[in-house]
Amino acid sequence: MKIEIDDDFLDHLVGETIVTSYLNIRDDLKKASKKPSAYNQEDVDYWEELLPALEMVGGWFVYNFEQKTKAKKK
Repeated sequence: MKIEIDDDFLDHLVGETIVTSYLNIRDDLKKASKKPSAYNQEDVDYWEELLPALEMVGGWFVYNFEQKTKAKKK
C-alpha cells in the first residue's frame, strides 16, 4: 500500500508539531522552575537548550510562529 501526502499538508503537520513541542517544553520549564524536585535536572538543561532552537526553526518553518504560539496558548 502506498499513501501519497501532499507537500503542503506535510508542511502543515511539521509546523504544527514544532508549535506544539515548543508550547509543551515551555510549559514544562515553567513547572520545573516552580517545583524543581519533580524534574530531572538533565531534562531541564536539555529543554533550556532546545527551546531557543525550536524558536529559530519555528521562525523559519512556520508562518507567524510567534502569533501561533500565543494563539495556541489560550
